Amino acid sequence: MAKKSASSARGGQKEPTAHAARPVAELKHRFFIAVMPPAEMTASIAGLQTQGPDLWDWKSPEDYHVSLALPGVLGEAQAQRLIAALQTVRHAPFELQFSGLAFFLKDPHARSRVAQNVLWARPDHAADKQMRSLHNKIVRALADNNFSYGIYDITPHLTVAKVPANDNSLIEAFAHAHDTAGVTEVWRCDRFGLYETLERSDPRHPSQNGGRGSRYRRVAEFTLQP
Repeated sequence: MAKKSASSARGGQKEPTAHAARPVAELKHRFFIAVMPPAEMTASIAGLQTQGPDLWDWKSPEDYHVSLALPGVLGEAQAQRLIAALQTVRHAPFELQFSGLAFFLKDPHARSRVAQNVLWARPDHAADKQMRSLHNKIVRALADNNFSYGIYDITPHLTVAKVPANDNSLIEAFAHAHDTAGVTEVWRCDRFGLYETLERSDPRHPSQNGGRGSRYRRVAEFTLQP
């Protein structure tokens, strides 16, 4: 007599099929490339927070930076490949000094997620030229390796505060009245870094920031050399 199959013995029910576990989606993070000047250099700029409106979105002094490129959201393998690309950048160190305050005014009727003005510290003429040169070399390295880089024609600046778009006249008056606070000591810029943005929902976001706004984590640092 032929043996009944296992499925027949259980009234026609089939053996459960084993499925391979689905791979967990790779975590991705948002990156940017920037120069972060030391706190002792930007102390006068940091002091502006006590003189301006509390409702303005004042940037944390430890996060002051001048953005050079925005490669965006990447996975771990992509980030490692990006680091390798940035290691090829060659640029001589240069003198960096901020020479006052300026502002970007945004159209409150523009189609954008957030319509805000920006109060910023401007590099002096020589530093601005060097920052643009470094930016161009970084962009070339990113483009050659198929990475995004954000805006090509940047205006090098250090964001001090983001201001509601209806405060146009106030931000202009504040920038003019406190322009000298944007004048800093000279710092020899001999490095730039790759940074990760920590969103407010990220558990690594520092609690002392009250959970407000983004903060940044340095992922890699690159020494400037000719």
